[in-house]
Amino acid sequence: MKNSNILASENFSCGNKHYFLDFRIAKNNSNYIYITRSDSQPDGTYTKQCVRVFEEDFHILIGCMFRFSEVQLIMVNKM
Repeated sequence: MKNSNILASENFSCGNKHYFLDFRIAKNNSNYIYITRSDSQPDGTYTKQCVRVFEEDFHILIGCMFRFSEVQLIMVNKM
């Protein structure tokens, strides 16, 4: 990996949207997740949005993602 503070990285795309998830270590040795969404524009440029979730909030993020997956399962089963 190019950036030495990246411990692990994943990416995926859906249409014109590209997602990058990096598990990083900060200068103070705390861990954080850096999530980037990049959208390709008709003129060939990209717009980018980023969010950082620090280690002390991992449990909140994971809990939310788990609840979202449960809601998704409920919705699929109702169809």
